[in-house]
Amino acid sequence: MSFPMKIVMIGDPQQSRLLEFIGEVFRGDFTLIPGPDFAFKVMNIGGNTLNFQVYQLSKDPTVKNERSRYYYGALGAVISIDVTQPSSFESIPSWLEEIWTYNGKETMIPIVIVGLNIHERAKIHESISDNTIEIFVREKNEKHNARIQYIPVNERTGENVAKIWEYLGKWYINYLRQFES
Repeated sequence: MSFPMKIVMIGDPQQSRLLEFIGEVFRGDFTLIPGPDFAFKVMNIGGNTLNFQVYQLSKDPTVKNERSRYYYGALGAVISIDVTQPSSFESIPSWLEEIWTYNGKETMIPIVIVGLNIHERAKIHESISDNTIEIFVREKNEKHNARIQYIPVNERTGENVAKIWEYLGKWYINYLRQFES
């Protein structure tokens, strides 16, 4: 069977950096659409074809109201952070609140926090460790009964990129199974 899955992407790395993350790493199996930042990704998980519809949302605060309508109905979210910038990590709670406020779902959707620039971490003293992010994720999951996963990604090599889509896709397939007769 084939299933559409709306995903929203938001985060603090520069907009061009996030576009590079989509366009370069997914070269070959990701299609960018001209105009709004929107892309499709097709993936087979457990014999099911998932059609990811990815909306990359601008972090610009002047478009917050416009951003809110794209969250509505999303079945998953990706928050990208730059692990070399503490302010990027510190913005995660506001992104989570925005997703949870505007999503319109009664159930918590899966959220992947993607750590970018992991290859630069050793060079920058203020970098955020994977352990710090994992503790944050564990606390949020426990406090809010959330479904947040942290995945560090090397956007230069593509390391761990597939894990983002596998996590989101497996959650969605399991979610749909509860409605089977």
